[in-house]
Amino acid sequence: MSKVNNDIKNDKDINVDPNQDLSLLDEEVKEVKHDVKENDYILEVKNLKMYFPIATSVFTTVPLKAVDDVSFKMRRGETLGLVGESGCGKTTLGRTILQLYKPTSGQVIFNGKEIKGKAALKEFRKNATIVFQDPYSSLDPRMTVNDIIAEPLRIHRTCLGDALKGRAIYQKEGPAAQAKVQQLRSELKELLKDKDGSAKKVDAKREELKEARKNLDDMRLACSEKYHMNKRVADLMEAVGLSKEHASRYVHAFSGGQRQRIGIARALASSPEFIMCDEPVSALDVSIQAQILNTFQDLQKQFGLTYLFVAHNLLVVKHISDRIAVMYLGHIVELANSEELYDNPLHPYTVSLLSSIPEPDPKKARANKRQILEGDIPSPLKAPSGCPFRTRCPKATPECANKLPELREISKEHFVACRLFDDK
Repeated sequence: MSKVNNDIKNDKDINVDPNQDLSLLDEEVKEVKHDVKENDYILEVKNLKMYFPIATSVFTTVPLKAVDDVSFKMRRGETLGLVGESGCGKTTLGRTILQLYKPTSGQVIFNGKEIKGKAALKEFRKNATIVFQDPYSSLDPRMTVNDIIAEPLRIHRTCLGDALKGRAIYQKEGPAAQAKVQQLRSELKELLKDKDGSAKKVDAKREELKEARKNLDDMRLACSEKYHMNKRVADLMEAVGLSKEHASRYVHAFSGGQRQRIGIARALASSPEFIMCDEPVSALDVSIQAQILNTFQDLQKQFGLTYLFVAHNLLVVKHISDRIAVMYLGHIVELANSEELYDNPLHPYTVSLLSSIPEPDPKKARANKRQILEGDIPSPLKAPSGCPFRTRCPKATPECANKLPELREISKEHFVACRLFDDK
């Protein structure tokens, strides 16, 4: 009994009071929901703005409006795709939701609670994580795979409850297990002294002692937080398709697809409910992209995850998303179900964007009329007045310069921000 207590005191991964309340060990594991419920919203974004001050002279700054008054909701268990041209604010929106950038204004409400204050932010960071775009620069080359995946577990003390539970079990059953080992040792010595003793009995007693020792060692190991972290890391690596033998290697020994799987395992380490996927397959080969996308879908079913999936590839977004939001110059201009958006795009920018999808069938490709937009994307430093898309829109009128159109529901679950649909 004293030995394990000393082991626990010397364990740097456990800094707990021996008399700490163990009531948290009796908490029930939450049931994972795989289906998307109509009114069960996990995330709500209200009038979110992210402005970056850009110096134009020594004493003057101008706000760069990367995200400008964005509002939407996400249901628990769904995948919301976020598409748009480079520089439209997709990644900035995701990082602002995760509070990696401090919002200029607006609200982020997660599980019915606004993310405000250090305590709320710490809890939010545990339940909302990110998979970065570049699998090469997002992993520390000086850390082993085990250390990379275990880092969120150390920060959030995710395995502390398991260690406390193991300690409680040892305090209750440890003395009896130790006594049994001592008894079996004495019995084995007596058998060895008996010259007429059966060799089978000796071997049987040795196996019994071996099993009792293993049981005692397992009980002692279960008192360590580090033991549970290593076990959790092995389970996560298996979940994303990696071998547990890879845990002691460094990231330079892995391919791009394997590195992205390590990044996914790290994002899953703290048992999150929401993951922001920042173009997680754009740096990978096509065959590897399919494997990673299938991994995302399998993990969503297994853990009941909610994804905000940022991507440029419109076919990838259609394949994995339940709903799709289209961004342009810091604004969401259209939001609809995946099939609805592809079959019936309403905003002129969405129509042009979807017409750029390559068609493998030559006949269909010739019949497809590519709608090429004129001009360049305006600078966020000097955004046009009124509708941000009016300078490139083929259907723009002088009225479009007067007022910023609101994102309105035109039909069920189909939202559009365009003056052409104000009367509908």
